[in-house]
Amino acid sequence: MSEDVILLTTGEAAKMLNCNPRTIALQCDRGAIAFHRMGNHRRIAFEDLVRFADERGIPLRIAGQFEPA
Repeated sequence: MSEDVILLTTGEAAKMLNCNPRTIALQCDRGAIAFHRMGNHRRIAFEDLVRFADERGIPLRIAGQFEPA
């Protein structure tokens, strides 16, 4: 994994999609959102979350800290 990849927690991803973190976890487990495991925790690449949202027409709420530099 490249150093330039922005990894999000399920909570951060949920805030961006305006949903519950459990919904994000379920979508990861179903294979709808690509993710990486770090111990028992899921981490979602920002690009993968954008792809998931675009494919489904879900608007993203992006705060300044998540915008690529």
